[in-house]
Amino acid sequence: MTKGTPNKSSAKQSPYFRHKRRQICENSPYFPNAPSSPFGAMQSLGSLWHCLGASIIASNSGTLVEPNIPTVHQIRNTLRHFEACPVFQKRYGKSSSSFDSNNDSRCLTDRTQHLEISVRHLCTYRCYYRAYAPARAWWALREKVQSQTCLPIQSLLQGWSCLLMMPSTNKVVFVDPSHRVVWNEQDVLHQILGPQRRIQRRVERYPVLPQRIWFDSTTDERPTKRSKSSCPRRIVCTDSPFGLLEELFVENPFQLLLSTILLNRTTRIQVDPVLYELLQHWPTPESLFQAELDSLIQVVRPLGMGYRRAMGLLQFARDYLTQDNSKYQDVMELYYCGPYAQDAYRLFIQKNASIKPLDHALRAYARYQRGVLADQEKKA
Repeated sequence: MTKGTPNKSSAKQSPYFRHKRRQICENSPYFPNAPSSPFGAMQSLGSLWHCLGASIIASNSGTLVEPNIPTVHQIRNTLRHFEACPVFQKRYGKSSSSFDSNNDSRCLTDRTQHLEISVRHLCTYRCYYRAYAPARAWWALREKVQSQTCLPIQSLLQGWSCLLMMPSTNKVVFVDPSHRVVWNEQDVLHQILGPQRRIQRRVERYPVLPQRIWFDSTTDERPTKRSKSSCPRRIVCTDSPFGLLEELFVENPFQLLLSTILLNRTTRIQVDPVLYELLQHWPTPESLFQAELDSLIQVVRPLGMGYRRAMGLLQFARDYLTQDNSKYQDVMELYYCGPYAQDAYRLFIQKNASIKPLDHALRAYARYQRGVLADQEKKA
């Protein structure tokens, strides 16, 4: 190779080449339910019992996870995460007595479905956030590994898993093929990619002005006049292993947009208890519009910018009510509603699985739903 001639093999390993290759794969009809897709990643992780019900063993070589834990112990360890929450106890306790006498696989499937329904609620104990924290960490790890190498992700992470530690720590950790606990993501990346490998951050470019959408504020359940043409692939089940906050409000556009506003310039772990308290006091746009400013500031103060955020919520409620008489209105014309609110509205209210959101969490959710639809078409 002469001087100045680019190395083709090194060019194929560049971050730009890997990014373009992933874009081509994502557009393929065979990719939505591939092992490297969000759908395939969640299938490889396992159920909530596996992510929440592990038993930890302390040894001389480090912290280990018991490999073959009985199902009864998995269930017991999982329920310990939520034993302090009265909302979960009320939901799960309704049908728990009917499971005690059965130990077959069908009963375990029913238990899994009932557990997923029981944790999907807002509370001050952050049950919903903690239950699906391993799934979000697992996908974040896979994305970082995929951005650094062209090797098959399923072979690199073969035998790895992710779980939530016991309630005393509430820390998400990773488990290597030898059942040893790896406490942080950076150590996992160094173990898989090598200690000398520099983790590069991929910068993605998106259009500055996204296309606007319209929704019908008088009929919350059917928010768009052009639903058939703008939603070529509709989401059947809005639940996902990512446990996004918007999944709880697929039947309530006002509360969904309210959750997107609170997620602005803050973290998810802060939002859950604040949104729970906010909806306990003002669950409708009418009640929020009539709220006292001082009381509203006290509720949203943990998120930062208390006065500014409270004034923004009052203005949002006013816009939502004043534009209620006009049949169609623009989502992004509502105060505090930007591209993130628009993408969330299209995903969870319009159930449009064909869009490509700007936010990384919504983008993973949309890709997961396309994988679910592709898997259903494959089985049909």
